[in-house]
Amino acid sequence: MNIKNPAVLPISLGRSTAYLIRGKNGHILVDSGPPGSGKKLLKKLSQEGISPEQISLVVLTHAHLDHSGALEDILKAGGAKLAVHKDEAPALEQEEELHLNPVRPLGRLVKAFIGKKRKKGSSEIKPDLVINKELDLKPFGIKGKVVATPGHTPGSVTVFLQTGEAIVGDLLMGGMLFRRRRPFYPLFASDVKQLERSIRLVLKLKPKLILPAHGGPFTPAQVETKLLQPRRIKRKKARRG
Repeated sequence: MNIKNPAVLPISLGRSTAYLIRGKNGHILVDSGPPGSGKKLLKKLSQEGISPEQISLVVLTHAHLDHSGALEDILKAGGAKLAVHKDEAPALEQEEELHLNPVRPLGRLVKAFIGKKRKKGSSEIKPDLVINKELDLKPFGIKGKVVATPGHTPGSVTVFLQTGEAIVGDLLMGGMLFRRRRPFYPLFASDVKQLERSIRLVLKLKPKLILPAHGGPFTPAQVETKLLQPRRIKRKKARRG
């Protein structure tokens, strides 16, 4: 993944990509990866000279398992605070994955293989910071903000940095196999109209580079050209029922 800003480190964790944002007085981690990826994440951070104690905040773009599965490992390792949108926090307490409404045929196929979210008896994860519309990251030493961008799930958020990067989680995604540089709608959406509004909001804030958790990165021009075709997404929604 080609990101020119050395302060933004993509960390590939198999099913998804987490991002580390380097700060002068501490670092911010965006997402944690799927279950079982905690050790891999910590090892990759160590290779960059970063200890868990140097992570001051973990921002969760949304609570789907491939983004939140290793949260417990990361939070226990260094004591970072956790920031989650108010509409997403309840999903962390559920055993089952929520908001898996397929947008396209591949989503229906993938949904059939998705099981329970976490085992009974696992430790509950409680957010330290509950995001409403926005969260300023300056208190954590980072020039940027977290903005609500619902649609994939009700509480999905995007991290915007003043350096021009937008870390969008699953607001959009790369294609499968060899088409990872082409933007697609996510496999699932809680509200497809909200999803499109959130994509437009991201573009309105004029990022230089859009960083999804699956595939990419993308330029705003690529997203504008490939995704903002309302009739396409409406047809997909109609087939879903």
